[in-house]
Amino acid sequence: MSSLIVCFSHTGHTKIISEHITERLGIDRVMIMPRIPYPLSDAELDRRVLAEVRGGLLPALTDPDVDITGYGYVFLGYPIWCGEPAPPILTFINRNVWFGKTVIPFMTCGGTYGRGLSEIKLLMKNRGASVTNELILKVPDNMTNDDEACNLAVEKTDRWLDEIIRRFGTNITKRKP
Repeated sequence: MSSLIVCFSHTGHTKIISEHITERLGIDRVMIMPRIPYPLSDAELDRRVLAEVRGGLLPALTDPDVDITGYGYVFLGYPIWCGEPAPPILTFINRNVWFGKTVIPFMTCGGTYGRGLSEIKLLMKNRGASVTNELILKVPDNMTNDDEACNLAVEKTDRWLDEIIRRFGTNITKRKP
Protein backbone atom coordinates (compact mmCIF):
# COMPACT_ATOMS: atom_id res chain seq x y z
CA MET A 1 0.00 0.00 0.00
CA SER A 2 1.08 3.54 -0.62
CA SER A 3 1.98 6.03 2.09
CA LEU A 4 1.33 9.74 2.44
CA ILE A 5 2.42 12.39 4.91
CA VAL A 6 -0.15 15.07 5.72
CA CYS A 7 1.28 17.84 7.84
CA PHE A 8 0.26 21.11 9.38
CA SER A 9 3.06 23.24 10.81
CA HIS A 10 2.83 26.77 12.11
CA THR A 11 6.33 27.54 13.41
CA GLY A 12 8.16 24.99 11.25
CA HIS A 13 8.92 22.38 13.91
CA THR A 14 6.48 19.79 12.58
CA LYS A 15 7.51 20.63 9.01
CA ILE A 16 11.16 19.83 9.83
CA ILE A 17 10.11 16.38 11.02
CA SER A 18 7.81 15.81 8.03
CA GLU A 19 10.63 16.73 5.64
CA HIS A 20 12.92 14.24 7.36
CA ILE A 21 10.30 11.48 7.11
CA THR A 22 9.73 12.31 3.43
CA GLU A 23 13.46 12.15 2.73
CA ARG A 24 13.98 8.96 4.70
CA LEU A 25 10.99 7.01 3.34
CA GLY A 26 10.66 8.60 -0.10
CA ILE A 27 6.90 9.02 0.17
CA ASP A 28 4.47 11.73 -0.88
CA ARG A 29 3.88 14.71 1.41
CA VAL A 30 1.17 17.34 1.54
CA MET A 31 1.27 20.47 3.70
CA ILE A 32 -2.11 21.82 4.73
CA MET A 33 -2.58 25.50 5.47
CA PRO A 34 -5.43 27.45 7.03
CA ARG A 35 -7.08 29.95 4.69
CA ILE A 36 -6.57 32.64 7.33
CA PRO A 37 -3.00 32.28 8.64
CA TYR A 38 -2.43 32.02 12.35
CA PRO A 39 -0.80 35.01 14.08
CA LEU A 40 2.87 34.79 14.99
CA SER A 41 2.62 36.39 18.43
CA ASP A 42 2.03 33.87 21.22
CA ALA A 43 -0.72 35.91 22.86
CA GLU A 44 -2.72 36.35 19.64
CA LEU A 45 -2.16 32.70 18.67
CA ASP A 46 -3.35 31.51 22.09
CA ARG A 47 -6.50 33.65 21.85
CA ARG A 48 -7.41 32.29 18.42
CA VAL A 49 -6.61 28.68 19.26
CA LEU A 50 -8.57 28.80 22.52
CA ALA A 51 -11.55 30.31 20.69
CA GLU A 52 -11.40 27.56 18.04
CA VAL A 53 -10.90 24.73 20.54
CA ARG A 54 -13.54 25.90 23.02
CA GLY A 55 -16.00 26.75 20.26
CA GLY A 56 -15.40 23.57 18.26
CA LEU A 57 -14.50 25.77 15.28
CA LEU A 58 -12.62 24.24 12.39
CA PRO A 59 -10.66 26.69 10.21
CA ALA A 60 -11.07 26.60 6.46
CA LEU A 61 -8.04 25.28 4.57
CA THR A 62 -6.46 26.74 1.45
CA ASP A 63 -6.50 23.37 -0.33
CA PRO A 64 -9.20 21.14 1.10
CA ASP A 65 -9.15 18.75 -1.87
CA VAL A 66 -6.26 16.48 -0.85
CA ASP A 67 -7.23 12.99 -2.01
CA ILE A 68 -6.17 10.26 0.42
CA THR A 69 -8.17 7.44 -1.20
CA GLY A 70 -5.16 5.79 -2.85
CA TYR A 71 -3.15 5.60 0.35
CA GLY A 72 -3.25 2.83 2.94
CA TYR A 73 -0.93 4.52 5.42
CA VAL A 74 -1.23 8.18 6.36
CA PHE A 75 1.40 9.84 8.52
CA LEU A 76 -0.42 12.69 10.23
CA GLY A 77 1.82 15.49 11.52
CA TYR A 78 0.64 18.37 13.66
CA PRO A 79 1.54 20.55 16.62
CA ILE A 80 -0.29 20.26 19.90
CA TRP A 81 -1.75 23.56 21.00
CA CYS A 82 -3.29 24.10 24.43
CA GLY A 83 -3.17 20.33 24.94
CA GLU A 84 -5.25 19.68 21.79
CA PRO A 85 -4.49 18.80 18.16
CA ALA A 86 -4.04 21.96 16.09
CA PRO A 87 -7.47 22.81 14.61
CA PRO A 88 -6.35 22.66 10.93
CA ILE A 89 -5.54 18.95 11.28
CA LEU A 90 -9.05 18.40 12.65
CA THR A 91 -10.49 20.19 9.61
CA PHE A 92 -8.49 17.86 7.37
CA ILE A 93 -9.64 14.77 9.27
CA ASN A 94 -13.28 15.82 9.04
CA ARG A 95 -13.07 16.30 5.27
CA ASN A 96 -11.76 12.86 4.40
CA VAL A 97 -12.85 9.23 4.45
CA TRP A 98 -10.61 7.22 6.77
CA PHE A 99 -12.21 3.76 6.72
CA GLY A 100 -9.53 1.07 6.45
CA LYS A 101 -6.59 3.48 6.71
CA THR A 102 -3.66 3.06 9.07
CA VAL A 103 -2.85 6.43 10.62
CA ILE A 104 0.62 7.04 12.05
CA PRO A 105 0.59 10.34 13.96
CA PHE A 106 3.61 12.45 14.83
CA MET A 107 3.18 15.48 17.02
CA THR A 108 5.32 18.31 18.29
CA CYS A 109 4.66 20.15 21.50
CA GLY A 110 6.45 22.57 23.75
CA GLY A 111 4.75 21.46 26.95
CA THR A 112 2.13 18.92 27.84
CA TYR A 113 0.43 17.01 25.08
CA GLY A 114 -2.89 16.70 26.94
CA ARG A 115 -5.52 15.27 24.60
CA GLY A 116 -3.36 15.85 21.52
CA LEU A 117 -3.18 12.13 20.80
CA SER A 118 -6.29 10.71 22.48
CA GLU A 119 -8.52 13.04 20.45
CA ILE A 120 -6.99 11.81 17.18
CA LYS A 121 -7.34 8.17 18.26
CA LEU A 122 -11.02 8.66 19.05
CA LEU A 123 -11.72 10.52 15.80
CA MET A 124 -9.99 7.84 13.75
CA LYS A 125 -11.67 4.96 15.58
CA ASN A 126 -15.04 6.57 14.87
CA ARG A 127 -14.10 6.79 11.19
CA GLY A 128 -12.95 3.18 10.84
CA ALA A 129 -9.19 3.82 10.82
CA SER A 130 -6.53 2.39 13.07
CA VAL A 131 -3.91 4.50 14.82
CA THR A 132 -0.51 3.05 15.55
CA ASN A 133 3.12 3.87 16.33
CA GLU A 134 2.53 7.46 17.41
CA LEU A 135 5.45 9.80 18.04
CA ILE A 136 5.33 12.78 20.41
CA LEU A 137 8.29 15.14 20.24
CA LYS A 138 8.79 17.77 22.90
CA VAL A 139 10.64 20.61 21.23
CA PRO A 140 11.67 24.07 22.45
CA ASP A 141 9.98 27.10 20.89
CA ASN A 142 13.29 28.30 19.45
CA MET A 143 14.27 25.05 17.68
CA THR A 144 15.88 25.58 14.27
CA ASN A 145 16.95 23.24 11.46
CA ASP A 146 20.54 22.95 12.62
CA ASP A 147 20.56 23.13 16.42
CA GLU A 148 21.00 20.43 19.05
CA ALA A 149 17.26 20.21 19.80
CA CYS A 150 16.56 19.54 16.12
CA ASN A 151 19.30 16.91 15.96
CA LEU A 152 17.81 15.15 18.99
CA ALA A 153 14.30 15.29 17.48
CA VAL A 154 15.60 13.84 14.20
CA GLU A 155 17.45 11.05 16.04
CA LYS A 156 14.28 10.15 17.94
CA THR A 157 12.34 10.26 14.66
CA ASP A 158 14.87 7.91 13.04
CA ARG A 159 14.46 5.36 15.86
CA TRP A 160 10.69 5.65 15.45
CA LEU A 161 10.94 5.17 11.69
CA ASP A 162 13.19 2.12 12.16
CA GLU A 163 10.47 0.57 14.32
CA ILE A 164 7.79 1.38 11.72
CA ILE A 165 9.88 -0.12 8.91
CA ARG A 166 10.45 -3.28 10.98
CA ARG A 167 6.72 -3.54 11.58
CA PHE A 168 5.39 -2.73 8.11
CA GLY A 169 8.37 -3.51 5.87
CA THR A 170 8.81 -1.83 2.53
CA ASN A 171 5.05 -1.32 2.13
CA ILE A 172 5.38 1.83 4.20
CA THR A 173 7.86 3.40 1.79
CA LYS A 174 5.91 3.11 -1.44
CA ARG A 175 4.62 6.17 -3.29
CA LYS A 176 1.18 6.23 -4.84
CA PRO A 177 1.35 4.78 -8.39
